[in-house]
Amino acid sequence: MLQLRDSTRDYHHALDHHPELQRLLRPGLTLNGYRRSLLALHAPQAALEGAVAEGAMYLGQAELLSPCRLPALEADLAALGVAQTDTDISHRPSVPRSAAELLGLRYVLEGSRLGAEVIVRCLHDTLGEAAPVSFFAASQGHWHWRNFVAQLTTTRLNAQEQQRAISAAQHAFEAYRAGLEIEKPVTT
Repeated sequence: MLQLRDSTRDYHHALDHHPELQRLLRPGLTLNGYRRSLLALHAPQAALEGAVAEGAMYLGQAELLSPCRLPALEADLAALGVAQTDTDISHRPSVPRSAAELLGLRYVLEGSRLGAEVIVRCLHDTLGEAAPVSFFAASQGHWHWRNFVAQLTTTRLNAQEQQRAISAAQHAFEAYRAGLEIEKPVTT
């Protein structure tokens, strides 16, 4: 676990400090800014959840997955008046074909739930309690993270498998960040 965290620290930092995510944490956030950030999150979230789900099905591990949050993101966008979303998943991480690769992708996906808990508090402070924040509010980050860490620590990976998990996590962070860069028009 420590090696995975240490080896992805810079990738995690680059994603966390992306302007679309940082906007959500700053005072003065408007509904238009919030809508823009949610639109930016849509494609990379769809891509990561899709790759994890497909890999888990391939590996027969679908029962280990936390619930997808993409429907909550789409509901928030609809509540903000976005009629449709373009799901450009050209920056999709590779579908995992090993348990180690799946753990690497899940490290990014489950970790995002922890970040969501921080973001939802900021959103309530800036946008109020009535803002549509189900994508962030429904994360149950600590609970899902503890389950994931329990799975991670009970899975014995040799050195080569550890490197596969690290590489998969690094690529997932990069793909998510690259997905945030794609300009998305607002269709209301």
